[in-house]
Amino acid sequence: MTLFNGVMVTLRWTVSRDELANMLLALVIGVIGGMTFSALHSPLPWMIGPMVFTIIASFLGANVRWPIGFRRMGMVVIGISIGKLFTLSVILLLLHHAVYVVGFTLFMILLGLLSGWVLYRFFKMDWFTAICGSVPGGVVE
Repeated sequence: MTLFNGVMVTLRWTVSRDELANMLLALVIGVIGGMTFSALHSPLPWMIGPMVFTIIASFLGANVRWPIGFRRMGMVVIGISIGKLFTLSVILLLLHHAVYVVGFTLFMILLGLLSGWVLYRFFKMDWFTAICGSVPGGVVE
């Protein structure tokens, strides 16, 4: 057992044959997506390409699920990959544009609250669900 976001969870590191097949399918689809977006010279091709391709495959009925322990490890890898790009020059650039960064952050918070209110008011969702479904990153957490 391990502590994750203040909750004790059990991480299972063994996978069944079906889960392994689903993981390999997701991996193949992700690699094809990354190669396609790389060939198109897309920004962040190996992040966006696999996400787009696996979402499309999932909508088409493919079972591209990963066991939760592997998903959490993937989130750590993505976080480290993005975090290593924050060098001193990037931080100085952000400080130079601090007004825009703060302004856009406040705008996103207001937009999340407004869309949450719309879901709460017109679609009769409870407030917590409406906010979590509207705020960027809320669905992930």
